[in-house]
Amino acid sequence: MTEYALYPGSFDPITLGHTDVIARCVPFFDKIYIGVGTNTSKQYLYTLPQRMAMLQAIYAHNEKVEVVSFNRLTVDLCRELGCRIIIRGVRSTTDMEYERAIAETNKMLYPEAETMLLFSSPSVSNISSTIVRELIRNRANVGQFLPPEIMHLVYPK
Repeated sequence: MTEYALYPGSFDPITLGHTDVIARCVPFFDKIYIGVGTNTSKQYLYTLPQRMAMLQAIYAHNEKVEVVSFNRLTVDLCRELGCRIIIRGVRSTTDMEYERAIAETNKMLYPEAETMLLFSSPSVSNISSTIVRELIRNRANVGQFLPPEIMHLVYPK
């Protein structure tokens, strides 16, 4: 049986925490869709095309990973793509409570789908896109938090 999963997020920007989750999930699925979402309550540092470009730079040569964008409910994208698994990374107990509420809502909206919560590896559990965005705004060196494939996109000339 072919198994597809969706890893949704804003990825503003994608961090080593995100890539850690993806790398650890790839062996379990035939395909992982990375859904780059638009959340109307967020103010983004990078545009949707910029966020897509970052992810495509990292996963261009991985046939098991496909980057897609969406601006609707995650469960609607799952249905469209034929995904039964939603992947979410968890760094802390605060994340756990937030993700549990989302998972329960998604289950009510799309009973066929399950949410898989994956704890961050200890080496990247402190990395947050929110913190990285603030470092970027202040022109700090963020090389230890981001995949090397996107560093040229972080501070465009």
